Amino acid sequence: MIAGRGDGLRNPSEVLFERYLALHGHTDWQYETDVDGKRPDYRVTHNGSNLYLEVKEFDAPKLTEGVDSYDLYKPIRRKITRAASQFKGCRSFPCALVLTNLNCAVVRLGNPEVVMAAMLGDLAFQIPVGPTIGPDGRGRTIFTHDGKMASEKHKPRNTTVSSLIVLGTYSLHEKRIEAAVRRRAQALGRSMTLQEAVEGALELVEEMGDDGGERRVRVVVYENPFARSPLSRGLFNGPFDERWSMESGFMRRVFVGEEIVRGEASLSQNDKYLQITKDISGVA
Repeated sequence: MIAGRGDGLRNPSEVLFERYLALHGHTDWQYETDVDGKRPDYRVTHNGSNLYLEVKEFDAPKLTEGVDSYDLYKPIRRKITRAASQFKGCRSFPCALVLTNLNCAVVRLGNPEVVMAAMLGDLAFQIPVGPTIGPDGRGRTIFTHDGKMASEKHKPRNTTVSSLIVLGTYSLHEKRIEAAVRRRAQALGRSMTLQEAVEGALELVEEMGDDGGERRVRVVVYENPFARSPLSRGLFNGPFDERWSMESGFMRRVFVGEEIVRGEASLSQNDKYLQITKDISGVA
C-alpha cells in the first residue's frame, strides 16, 4: 500500500526522514502502524519484506548542564532503550533506530567510534603485557562494558534492534572548502593562521557561488552484529550514505557512497575518521 501522510503531526526529524525516503524512491511506507499495541514510527516495505523504524531526535542543550558530567554514550543508549520498547511486536522483522541531532545537542553522532561504543561497550585502550605480547607490541582500542547490544563478555544483549541509523546532511560545499584550505596550507609549507584560513574560505565561497552549496540528506548505518533479523544491505546505500559493521573482529566501513568517495579523495588520506578499517577489535 502506498502510504499517505496520515493524521499525526511530524517533528523535524520525521520530516527529514520522509524526505530521505522520497529521494531514494521508497514510496511503500506507513506512519505509526499498530503492531500488537505498539506504534513504531515507520513501517517500510522493501522487496516484499517489512522494516520497522523509530525516529528519535535529541533535545537542545540546557545551559544549566555541567560539562564535567557529560557522558559520550549515555544519550545514545537512552534512545536505544526507548526505541526497543516500541519493537516488542516486531521481533521477527528488521528493526532500526534512526537518530538525528537537528537541535545541536551535546551528542557525538558524527563519530563512528562513539556510536558503535554506545552499542557494544565503552571504549578503552588495552596495553599488552607479559609473555602474551604480540610481535608488534602495540596496544589496541577495544569495546568494554555497558553496551546496549552486547554484554561485557561479548554476548548478545539486544538482538531486536538491527541497526542504528544516523540521519543528517552532507555538504559538498564544506568538503570542497576544507580540501582547498588544506591544499593552500601544503603549498605554503606551514599551517595557516586563522585569519588566512577564514579569508581563503570566503574567497572560495564567492568563487563557487551556489554550486555545491545544498546539503544532501544522507544516513550512516551502524549494524548490530547480534541482530536476530539483520537490516538488508540493499537498503540505505545512496551516493552520500555509509555503513559500518563488525567484520573479522574489527570495526569496518563496509559501504561508502560514490559521492563520499569523491569528497574524501580530495582530503588527506591520513584523516583519522576516513579510514576504512578501525583498529577496534571486539570486546574485552
